[in-house]
Amino acid sequence: MNKAAIIGTVIAIVFVTGIVVNAFFFTTPLTPFQPVSFQSKGVTGYIFPSSNLQSSISTRVGETFIVQLTSSGDYEWIVTTSDGIHFLNYTVVGMSHQPAGEVRNYFFTAVRAGSQTITLQHQHGLRPKIVSSTIKISVSVS
Repeated sequence: MNKAAIIGTVIAIVFVTGIVVNAFFFTTPLTPFQPVSFQSKGVTGYIFPSSNLQSSISTRVGETFIVQLTSSGDYEWIVTTSDGIHFLNYTVVGMSHQPAGEVRNYFFTAVRAGSQTITLQHQHGLRPKIVSSTIKISVSVS
């Protein structure tokens, strides 16, 4: 084998090893979680910890609901929804026990019946590829 072939083989082995290590050691599975619910001015809210989890909630078409999360430091929650859920906005409702953390209420409205989804990723504001946690919520809309 010539020198270029050996270098190419070593690079390929290092690359594949990196992918395997990342898949097995740095991908945290989502843990099932049942949120605590609350009422605020006639709107139902659900409190979630800032960790990798999956959950489910139920609502009706036309109803607004809240997902309450803590955001810390330079991290922000990036919100994506299916077509049947509209993300309205968020408000800061207080400070958390975490350094530079805020408790935020994220407001959503169900606009279409059926199975819908909300995905929230806690991403670093300056380095958006760094995701500290993911929350996936299945929403049953009637």
